[in-house]
Amino acid sequence: MLCRTQVVGEDGGLAKMTTLPDSITIRTGARLHFGLLDCKPPFGGLGLMIDSPATEVEAVSDKSFAIDSSIESAGLAARTKAIASRAAKHFRCGEADEVRLPPIKLKLKCQPPKHSGFGSGTQYSLAIAEACCRAIAFETVPEETMVIDIAGRARRSAVGAHGYLAGGLIYETNDDCSPRLNPIAKRIDLPRQWRVLLVRPRKAKPAVAGADEQRRFDQLRHDRKRTEMLIRLVEDEVMPAAARQDFHGFSEAIERYNRESGLLFASIQGGPYNGTAVNGAIDRLKQLGAVGVGQSSWGPTVFAWCEDRSRADSLASSLSGSDWVTLVTTAKAGGRTLTTPGQ
Repeated sequence: MLCRTQVVGEDGGLAKMTTLPDSITIRTGARLHFGLLDCKPPFGGLGLMIDSPATEVEAVSDKSFAIDSSIESAGLAARTKAIASRAAKHFRCGEADEVRLPPIKLKLKCQPPKHSGFGSGTQYSLAIAEACCRAIAFETVPEETMVIDIAGRARRSAVGAHGYLAGGLIYETNDDCSPRLNPIAKRIDLPRQWRVLLVRPRKAKPAVAGADEQRRFDQLRHDRKRTEMLIRLVEDEVMPAAARQDFHGFSEAIERYNRESGLLFASIQGGPYNGTAVNGAIDRLKQLGAVGVGQSSWGPTVFAWCEDRSRADSLASSLSGSDWVTLVTTAKAGGRTLTTPGQ
């Protein structure tokens, strides 16, 4: 059962008594990806955690391991069981070849649309991995272990993984000497009054994911000059503008970075943006005077930066109709939140 007493030391050894709760709820935001530095390993890139659309999972004490119908209907049962199994193996739950899954029931309370530029797979996988780890031991496993070995994420971009743990605007290095999990080169919290308008075309190209995504990457070639230019753009313009809270400098630099990074993939997506629907959304936003406009990951979600809520709401109302789904959100300042009964 989740609610039990364990002895856990600061280094994971036996030292002090801790009581595990009856349930754990983990809530995390979504990830916008402004673009990779390179189309070949170790990639590197720039992205941002936003407050919504959120992912929230719950682990409740049970007699044995179980998955709620909300996870089954989302098509995530197999992934969830695999993550729980890896967590159990990490903590050596079971004898010899037997793996004893944690005695919890997992439930998915909310999640962004899949394959829409929100990094929903990474956020869900990490939330489930942490829920399982804490259900077993209520201790934090090393970041790299949880991300790579248990959740099975960040094998291409680590922005969403770092964002899950820390939030903020994240610049991920592409240093060839990096460990398995690319480290954060720099992280900045953006002003809370700034808003991000998200626009998702209702009709867009099929999602880019899985084997199709890998096939596209296999067709690409390293562009050293563009990568060097993208690094200079991040280090000399994007991050300094963010640090001094210069909205116009930041939004202009983000739009330019996003477009230039998109050109790394021009041969497989037909230009800096992926498809007619995404291009149409970007063109429409620019016609309305939006700034800091771009495509998150492969799309189809498009973003635009706004100085305040009023401007964001005004832009959103101009896009009302059957062609678009809009959402106004904010940059997420911290990592995921973990709630237990009584909190």
